[in-house]
Amino acid sequence: MKFTVLSQVLKDKISTAERFTGKNITLPVLSNILLSTSNKELIITSTNLEIACTLYVSGKIIKEGSCAVPARTFSSFIQTFKNDEKVTIEDRNGTLFIETESTKTKILTSPIKDFPLIPKIKKERNIRIKKDDLQKSISEVLPAVSLSQLKPEINGIYISWNKKEKILTLAATDTFRLAEKKIFLESEDSADFSFILPFRSAQELSHFESDADVADIIYGESQVRIAFLNDEMVTNTVNGLFPQYSGIIPKSFETRVEIKREYLIGAIKSTSFFTSKLQDVSFQVRAGELEVHAENSEVGETSSVVMATVKGNPMKIAFNFKYILDGLSALSGDSISILMNSESSPVLLKSMDQSLYTYLLMPIQAL
Repeated sequence: MKFTVLSQVLKDKISTAERFTGKNITLPVLSNILLSTSNKELIITSTNLEIACTLYVSGKIIKEGSCAVPARTFSSFIQTFKNDEKVTIEDRNGTLFIETESTKTKILTSPIKDFPLIPKIKKERNIRIKKDDLQKSISEVLPAVSLSQLKPEINGIYISWNKKEKILTLAATDTFRLAEKKIFLESEDSADFSFILPFRSAQELSHFESDADVADIIYGESQVRIAFLNDEMVTNTVNGLFPQYSGIIPKSFETRVEIKREYLIGAIKSTSFFTSKLQDVSFQVRAGELEVHAENSEVGETSSVVMATVKGNPMKIAFNFKYILDGLSALSGDSISILMNSESSPVLLKSMDQSLYTYLLMPIQAL
């Protein structure tokens, strides 16, 4: 195998591929990146058996072939190149020769016979979505994913396509909060499907770099493929049933607070330095204002008042400050609504700019 390619293109792709590698004592080839050539393109593949990526790089193919190269060594070395350098890479007898105008390097390669095959998923159930919409939506619900492995069904993002309503739904929960995002896709006609995208896969998907404007989600029974033109990632799905959460979202609220989002974020951040081990901040809602308060017997206490429009009964309620900041950060727009019923009932955060995004949070007293 021999090819030439511009260093900047190669650097970006190799950096992405390295994140999909894994460590496995019985299958050490997983710590390698597979390089192969076909149809005037370099194909870069990596996997940890749970998640995989296949990336394509345009270049000049001089001789076709394939080899497996240690990901960390290869990636770290490639990143040292200048962005406009021309790189020639050749595999000969178990050694990868890398040459630029100023450097000559040799890296030992690994046998490719044990490198796993990346599964192919038929396009029987698939939808197309704008890449930016998909990645932004994943980022909005990702903070609510449970990090515990004890309940694998909530250690990921639930993704569901409803053909009749033309809605793609993304949801996540850790039992303390729930984040849900709906996306209308008018032109899609695929049959219904749903799956749970593992947390790590969701993280990688949220910042998967590609020049493509759209992403294709292709669903298989236990795997899903997300394709960005030629580049793609394939991941196993979580085996389990995501909780039926619609019933826990209140249909009406007794108290409604309209408040400037940035002012509230600032008040919570400044107050958070005085929280207790519960990381709790309390909201005192009264006519015309919301007071954010925190106290710690070993540090002190503080309060910050933010002007607000309040409809309904006065109320005092407490939250984990990190959880509410996650929700406020995911919301957009100048003003947001905080909808409450009691100090022990779920609280809803909404923005007029994001009618299809919901963030539901349990108060600390209800834990």
